[in-house]
Amino acid sequence: MENLIERILDLEKEAQKVMDDADFEKQNIQEDIIKEIKNLEAELNARMEKKINEIKAMEEEVAKSRIAEIEKGTQESLVRLKSLYQQHGDEWGNMLFERLFKS
Repeated sequence: MENLIERILDLEKEAQKVMDDADFEKQNIQEDIIKEIKNLEAELNARMEKKINEIKAMEEEVAKSRIAEIEKGTQESLVRLKSLYQQHGDEWGNMLFERLFKS
């Protein structure tokens, strides 16, 4: 009978050790999962930041190009306007004078 009780106690100790080992392994797995999630999040954030910077650089280039087009068009318009003024400035001035003061 004593042997049976000792055997039961030994089996209980072994079962407890198995449970402790399982808990330890479970904890290790959970820690590994948390580390992997953090690594994945960091990798995703880095890729997103890189992509955002690429898109931002592309948009800035498009904006610079559009600004250059607008400035060029503005300069061309000013040149045309100055040319028209040189050609017709006196005529326009006279017309304006007549409209204002001879009505």
